[in-house]
Amino acid sequence: MGEFWTFNFWELRTGHQGRELEELTRLGIIPEYGKVKGVKAIKLFRVEEGDGVGRFLAVTIYENREAFNAWFTSNSVDFAIWERSLRPTLEKWSSIANLTSVSRLVELLDFRYE
Repeated sequence: MGEFWTFNFWELRTGHQGRELEELTRLGIIPEYGKVKGVKAIKLFRVEEGDGVGRFLAVTIYENREAFNAWFTSNSVDFAIWERSLRPTLEKWSSIANLTSVSRLVELLDFRYE
């Protein structure tokens, strides 16, 4: 069993800047996901080369798949409150960028080359 990673690729809509997504991540996404049990990290990467300019990769790292599933299949009051508090940030995010691709994976290796 390894960490569970989600990858969402986003492309900026015409007239928007990457700093808008960076600010939403820093001020909205990270604080809200920080409340979720099992979330280890949130990362936002800007693609700056080739055909991907204007694209971003948003990564969420969970302790494991079970942590992801437990939270996102929850019908708890805590989940409903969290989702409601995150909604304005997600609506703003969607007005700035289009989701172009989603991937999920389990990290099985526990050794990192550096």
